[in-house]
Amino acid sequence: MRKDIMAKLIERGAVMKRLSDKEISQEVAALHLDRSVRQIRRMYKKYREFGSNGLIHGNYGRPSRQKKPQEMELKAVEWLKEHGPDFGSTFAQEKLIEYLGIGVSVSTVKNWQKTHGLLKRKHRTNKPVFNRRERKLHFGHMVQIDGSPHDWFQGRRSHCTLLTAIDDATGKIVARFAEEETTIDLMRLMWRYVEQFGIPHMAYTDHGGPYKVNINNAEKDKMTQLHRALDELKVKMIHANSPQAKGRVERNHGTNQDRLVKEMGLRKISTIDEANRYLEEEYLPWFNKRFAVAPARCEDIHRPIRKFNLHNVFSIHEKRIMQNDGIIQFEKQLYQVTKNRSYAQPKSIVTIRLHLDGSKTFWSGPIELGIELVSKRPQVTSKTPPVDTKQRRVSKASRHWNDGKYLPYRLRSEVVDKTWKRE
Repeated sequence: MRKDIMAKLIERGAVMKRLSDKEISQEVAALHLDRSVRQIRRMYKKYREFGSNGLIHGNYGRPSRQKKPQEMELKAVEWLKEHGPDFGSTFAQEKLIEYLGIGVSVSTVKNWQKTHGLLKRKHRTNKPVFNRRERKLHFGHMVQIDGSPHDWFQGRRSHCTLLTAIDDATGKIVARFAEEETTIDLMRLMWRYVEQFGIPHMAYTDHGGPYKVNINNAEKDKMTQLHRALDELKVKMIHANSPQAKGRVERNHGTNQDRLVKEMGLRKISTIDEANRYLEEEYLPWFNKRFAVAPARCEDIHRPIRKFNLHNVFSIHEKRIMQNDGIIQFEKQLYQVTKNRSYAQPKSIVTIRLHLDGSKTFWSGPIELGIELVSKRPQVTSKTPPVDTKQRRVSKASRHWNDGKYLPYRLRSEVVDKTWKRE
C-alpha cells in the first residue's frame, strides 16, 4: 500500500476511534477529515461493522471496470514500438485510431507509453519567459514567411527546407518543400498563397538574403527580387530582429518537425515531389482545419488579384541595354528585337523577365518586345558614294576666280549691295 494512502487510513482510524469513544461529535469529525456529516455517518457505520478494514475503499487493489483489455494494450504498444517510438501522446492516440481502430483517451495512451518506457520526460530549462504578441485582428493583415532546414525525411534522403507562410490572425498555413530557401522557391510559395487566399497587407520575415540586401545598402534603397515582387503587389515587408519576434511561424516549425516528419515516415515518402503532393492533397487541408483559429474580426481583408499578372510579378528581373542594331546580349546569347522596336530606342534599358516556368520575356517599360534569337550580329554594309562620270562645264566666272581675276566681280557685288541699300 502506498504511503499516502496508509497515512489517510491512520488519520481516519484515529478520528473514528475518538468518535466511537464519544470524545468528539460527528460535526467535529467532519471538520477533522474535511468531509460532510453524511459521509462521516457512512464511514462510522462501516468502521463499527468491519473495523479499520471498513475504511479502505472497496475498489482498492482491484482492476478498474474501465480498464482496457490487456490484448489491446499489448497490440497498441507493439505498433508504437515499431512505427512510433518517439510519438507524443496526442499524436499516438490519433494514429492508433487511424491505423488500428483503437479508440482510447490520450491519458490512457500516455499511461501505456510510461509503463513500457516509450515516453521520454522533457527537461525544462530556466529560460526567460516572453509575453506573446497579440494576433492581428483580421485575416489577411499580416503573413509570416520563413524556412526550416531539417532532416524531414529521417535519412531517406538528404536534408531540405520546408518553406512556410502563416497568417498571423488565424494560423492558416501554405507550405512547400525545397532544397534551400531560395528566391525562386519563395516566389512559388507566395504565388500559391496569393492564389489561395489573396494579397496580404504585410509580410514579416527575417534578415535573410532572399528578403533583404544586407551588403552595400547603407541607404536601404536596394531591394531583393522577392521584395520587389511583393512591393509590386503593395505588400509592406517588415524584418524581424529576433526569432521570438516571429514566434508564430517558429512554433509552427516545431509542430511540423514533430507531426509532419512522422506522417511522412508512416507513408514512406522519400522525395520532395512526393512530399509536396502529400502537403497539397492531405496534410495542409487537415492542418488548417485542426489548428487554425477564428480571427478576432470576421472580415477577410485580403486584396483581390485581378489587377495583377502574377506570371509577370513573380519573376526575376534583369536589366540590359539595347544596342544601335537592335541587339540585346544576355547570358552569352544575342536577341534581335523584331516587334515594337519603336518603343525601345538605341541605348535604352530593356527589362528581361525570367519567369518561374523557365521562359523569358523582354520589356521596354510596360511594352513587351518581340525578340528572335540570332547567332551573330547583322553586318552593316558600307555605302560608297556613286562615281560621277558626267563632265561639268566650268563657267567663265569660275575660271576668272581661279586665275585670281575676281576684282570685277567683287566691285559688281558692292554696287549691287549699295543699290539695294538705297532702295
